[in-house]
Amino acid sequence: MPKLAKYLIFTFSAAWLIMIVGVRDLVNAGNAEMLTFSASLMWCMFVPAAGALIAGANFREMGFKPDISKNLKLILFAWLAPTVFELVGAACCFMVFPDDIRIPGVFIEHSDPAAFAELKGHTGAFWWYFTKEVFYSVTSFYLIPGIILGLGEEIGWRGCLFPELKERFGRVRAMLLGGAIHGATNGTSIPSCSEAASTSSAPYSVRLT
Repeated sequence: MPKLAKYLIFTFSAAWLIMIVGVRDLVNAGNAEMLTFSASLMWCMFVPAAGALIAGANFREMGFKPDISKNLKLILFAWLAPTVFELVGAACCFMVFPDDIRIPGVFIEHSDPAAFAELKGHTGAFWWYFTKEVFYSVTSFYLIPGIILGLGEEIGWRGCLFPELKERFGRVRAMLLGGAIHGATNGTSIPSCSEAASTSSAPYSVRLT
């Protein structure tokens, strides 16, 4: 069986099976099973790497020894850009929907009621909380697990799938097709999350989605 077929069959089958279990518990039990849903997402991020291993991808050609001196700007961009984009996105959102601004914030009210009670009515305290959260977003230890989880996907999508698609379809079409395939592997979670979002028991983050 061709390498590409092995990779796609395993990745789709494993990812969908894992997510079906996770979203089933999320929809049926709400907050109580959020841990199962989160674990499903985590394991799904390792599925592409496992698919690359099963397909027989050449791991030596995937660039595990980056040249930091030549790629420092790209590394800094990858590190800091998510926080910058989140802030810009929030600013744009509240420019369009200014009435949605809540201080000390609706998110804090749902995610940490104790913090909300403490900060309610203290605008200055809220801005300290906001500044602290922005700082943590670029310095938190959880960046390291995030990098490890992200590596599970990059090995499969960029290290295995993209070279195979590029050889057959060219760079641009390979990028577009690879993105569509990546999205399709997560397709089973989207309808279920939408269903969960309509229930009051669903986690606030899912209702936002």
